[in-house]
Amino acid sequence: MEDFYATDRVQFMHVPKLAIVILAAGESKRFGQPKQIVRFEGKTLLEKAIKTATSASLGSVFIVLGANAETIISNTDLSCTEVVVNPNWQLGIGSSLQAGLKKVIEKEPKTEGIIVMLCDQPLISSSLIKLLAETFISKSPLIVATEYLDTVGVPAIFSSSLFDEIFQMNPKTGAKSLIKKYEAQTEKVYAPEAAFDIDTREDYESLLLLPKSGG
Repeated sequence: MEDFYATDRVQFMHVPKLAIVILAAGESKRFGQPKQIVRFEGKTLLEKAIKTATSASLGSVFIVLGANAETIISNTDLSCTEVVVNPNWQLGIGSSLQAGLKKVIEKEPKTEGIIVMLCDQPLISSSLIKLLAETFISKSPLIVATEYLDTVGVPAIFSSSLFDEIFQMNPKTGAKSLIKKYEAQTEKVYAPEAAFDIDTREDYESLLLLPKSGG
């Protein structure tokens, strides 16, 4: 964390306390098995997301599980994270975000922003997560979101000013509803790699054909 915050661009600014929430509660219905534990470059997809989050060195990492939680826990190294099991995962991805945020506030009540990641975007790098955080620190928007293709989404950072709204939002809608609502107060970081996610076996097979990222 110290190396990142020592950069010339942020060393004289207020550095908000951040936490990272990785959403991994879905049942992988289209994939046919828990995609959180399929392997890529020697790690499960969830472990790869965890490595990306921890390598960014921005704050504590919280993992939200739901469907197949026991299977995922037994097949994943979660030792450097705080695990949250969302019993209401079937209500929608928003419910998992709410469960993760609740745990963040419980454990780290002074948190000023949460970085929301998904476990099925394997091309996301720690450099991108750092860039999102740097933008959040330097420009102080309500949201910093990732822009790709014709949409804006996660990974994204949400200011603590929006925490109450996150708890009140429809569990089915997820974070995109807030990005749309506060578009004028959202900073966007272009990242085409965020467009690649793993929903089907075909997606996974395409991933395995890509050149190795080198970590």
